[in-house]
Amino acid sequence: MNQTFPSSVVSTSFVASRFRRAALLIATAAFGLAACSDDEVSVPETASTVEVTPRLNSVIAGQTRQLAAQAKDLKGVNIANEAIVWRSLDTTVARVSQAGLVTVIASGATAITATTRGASGFATIDAIGVVASVAITGPSVLPAQQTLQLSASALELNGRALFRPIEWASSSPTVATVSSTGLVTTLTGGSTNITATSDGRVATLAFTVLPLAPVATVTFTIGGGFLPTNVGVPLGVTLRDAGGGALTGRTITYVSSNPAAATVSTTGLVTALTAGASVTITATSEGRSATTGTFNILTGLRSATAVTFGALVDQQTLFAVYVPAGSTSLNVILRGGTGDPDLYTYRPGNTTAPVCSSENGGANVVEDCVAANPASGVWVLQVVAFTTHTGTAITATVTPTPP
Repeated sequence: MNQTFPSSVVSTSFVASRFRRAALLIATAAFGLAACSDDEVSVPETASTVEVTPRLNSVIAGQTRQLAAQAKDLKGVNIANEAIVWRSLDTTVARVSQAGLVTVIASGATAITATTRGASGFATIDAIGVVASVAITGPSVLPAQQTLQLSASALELNGRALFRPIEWASSSPTVATVSSTGLVTTLTGGSTNITATSDGRVATLAFTVLPLAPVATVTFTIGGGFLPTNVGVPLGVTLRDAGGGALTGRTITYVSSNPAAATVSTTGLVTALTAGASVTITATSEGRSATTGTFNILTGLRSATAVTFGALVDQQTLFAVYVPAGSTSLNVILRGGTGDPDLYTYRPGNTTAPVCSSENGGANVVEDCVAANPASGVWVLQVVAFTTHTGTAITATVTPTPP
């Protein structure tokens, strides 16, 4: 059955429906506004910088340092910190807690960063190491009369080496001494303590010096022959122990059998005084002695200094010249005067076979003998008068010229 409503009723119902809809929309809007007002979202403010204080820190290893951090905006105004994240860039040098407390572990340098509100700041840590111990490196046993270089290091607790001054000392300087750089010089048999000290920390090396082997034999390098007057000639002496090992650093005393003819220094330098005389030299060390053979003393020639002389026919005149080790040339020249002398030169220890002979005929000729790289020692120069000669000059030049 169809039912119709009066137009007035229909009109009234439509209006009421629109009213209810509008009221609902208004109520909904009002609720939404109320909700936005009650639950407003807060967006955190981003920091521009984080200031960490103190900014520069010099801290001794083992100590702590409290740091603080403050976030700032673009205008440099403090803003509230959020949770700060602390971090050490080198935890072997220093560590930091999340409260900003820095603990220095060892020497070195690092940075501590603080991060909050999207920004970071930092402080630098200059860690000064503390000497925890000293270590000595090197042997602890050495024979007497020798040297040895020791080394020492100042160490932190973690074993890292520090650059610190080291002071050296020996408890028995009569046994062994030690220099400011750690060079040990052993003197005589015995024991001593070598100490190295840095910042109050001490390392000790118990050091033993082995006694010297006694001298068993004394041997001369030059056992006799010839000596030139007024020229010092060193006598080499070798000391050996019972096993044949060479010994050094021992005291040697020298004695001349004829001090009027030749003297000898404490170092074994013999200076002959009287041509035509003879002498022997004795060397003694630790009760062991040796004596040279006989030295015959001849007129000495100094390098490049001429000596004038003469001789009758068939007579010979002998001269001596000392040639040091390392000489490159010996040049002997006869010239001037009248007559005809001949020249012969002999190397040390051999007067039977001349190294050089010059027998030019006629008067006033030049006799010349040259020896390249001559052996060291005393050379004998023999001049034989083929005919009587006078006013003859002899010169022996050693290169390089000896002092």
